[in-house]
Amino acid sequence: MADDVEISGENGRPKINYGLIKEKYTELNKNAVYAIHKDGSYKKYMTQTEAAKSLGLRRTKISQCINGESTKVSDYTFVKASDVESFDNGKITINTTLLKKFALELASSGLKAVYVFDPSGHYTRYDSTKSIAEDLSLSKSGIKECLRGKQDKSKGYIFMYADNFEKADENGNIIIDYDKLDEISAGINPDLARQMTKYGKIYAVNGITTQEFENVRKASRALNIDENLIIYYLKNGRNPQNGEMSINGLVFTCECDI
Repeated sequence: MADDVEISGENGRPKINYGLIKEKYTELNKNAVYAIHKDGSYKKYMTQTEAAKSLGLRRTKISQCINGESTKVSDYTFVKASDVESFDNGKITINTTLLKKFALELASSGLKAVYVFDPSGHYTRYDSTKSIAEDLSLSKSGIKECLRGKQDKSKGYIFMYADNFEKADENGNIIIDYDKLDEISAGINPDLARQMTKYGKIYAVNGITTQEFENVRKASRALNIDENLIIYYLKNGRNPQNGEMSINGLVFTCECDI
């Protein structure tokens, strides 16, 4: 086998024939597919039949997915290995960024994530209508009627699919349109919107480093700290959770008088 992939190089020394290796790789790989699960995991199979047997799926359904006739099979989507692999100088490189993007798109379409706006204007993201119903003690049928546009609210709650506010970028990362979410929130409860801005700019100080934010909500998102916790600190000068004079080592001040 070595004779097949080695050629004479300088001074008669053997040299690897990467061109021949690539030909063999391409031939062996021509029917290979990647099965991508909505949880982000993926596995390569050398044929669609192998994938179907391993995952308990119909091969024809996988073929339809590969050919673009459908977008998913159960919790999986499938792509040709040649679409996500490259071969150069004997090394196979897998485009994991593209695989991640496929998984995110699959998760978004499969789970049908939903943003729920409560009567006070606050909003929460849920992965499914089932989790909403369980958490808020609402009927799934009422939630679905709202999502279909057949009614505006269910027990004071407003429901909108996450894909109204979320898009995947070229790297597969989800970008959330918080401005659009805040606009809807402000329409429900203008007082809530005013509360987020009445303190003016927020300053988070850590030693000699100061971070500046346009308002409480943007500080909350950037620092991953509950906005009500920041508001409490601005009013009282301490962390209500432990009484300390900082939150996660940060001291907060604001532009406007409280």
